[in-house]
Amino acid sequence: MSAKTYFFAEGCLPDSIRANFTLLALWSFISSLGLFSAGFVMALTSRLRLAAFFFIAVFIFAYYWKFPGALFHNDFRYLYLLLPIAVMGWASAISYPKKVVRYISYAFGMITAASLIFSIPSGLKFYESEVETLSADNRKMAEWVAENVPESSVVMVHDAGQISRIGKHPLVDLVGLKTSYSVEVHKNTTFKLCEQVPFSISHIASHFKANYLVVTSDWNQIFGLTRSLEATGWRVERADSERGNSHYQVFRIHPL
Repeated sequence: MSAKTYFFAEGCLPDSIRANFTLLALWSFISSLGLFSAGFVMALTSRLRLAAFFFIAVFIFAYYWKFPGALFHNDFRYLYLLLPIAVMGWASAISYPKKVVRYISYAFGMITAASLIFSIPSGLKFYESEVETLSADNRKMAEWVAENVPESSVVMVHDAGQISRIGKHPLVDLVGLKTSYSVEVHKNTTFKLCEQVPFSISHIASHFKANYLVVTSDWNQIFGLTRSLEATGWRVERADSERGNSHYQVFRIHPL
């Protein structure tokens, strides 16, 4: 988490921006759950409500303080850690001592279950589409690198995935999850200056004598990874141009 904190450099942003990130992420997450999100309110009926809401408060504050944007990542994957509290809320409500509360919970639960069942086909279709687009392209990229890039070449990545097991190339994680050196670079540049610094990417590439860079098209657009190298005196050219407008793209890089 420290690696991502320093790379994304959001913990250094003004309080108001971090608060907006956090609140918008929470609202988006609750909206995505639909009627099932009522379980968080129902958690008030549980004997563990104080512990549950204390955990929620600490959890949300930690992300607000250090890395609010993470709450959006990968369809709210970090916020799903809170989902068991909603489950606990539903369990507490339908077993509540007062009959009125139980009966209302049963009725509302049936409506919620019906809405969830109705949403399954669209959810599965979206998941299948994402798997075909991202996972399949990740594998094709890894196979292309294994077949076309010399094994002695150092490949810099930000999303290791299947390239870490297909091929034998030395890999460098420019974010730092797998390469601790990158963490220190971003801590002293990206996070310290509270912005994406072209020098940080260039410094990591120079330190490890990287020959290739594998990036996703969206990350390259958002964080300007290839632009950072070009701005700091590197020659950057698409190596797998025959793969067209793919999600994962391979660039040949070398200092001028």
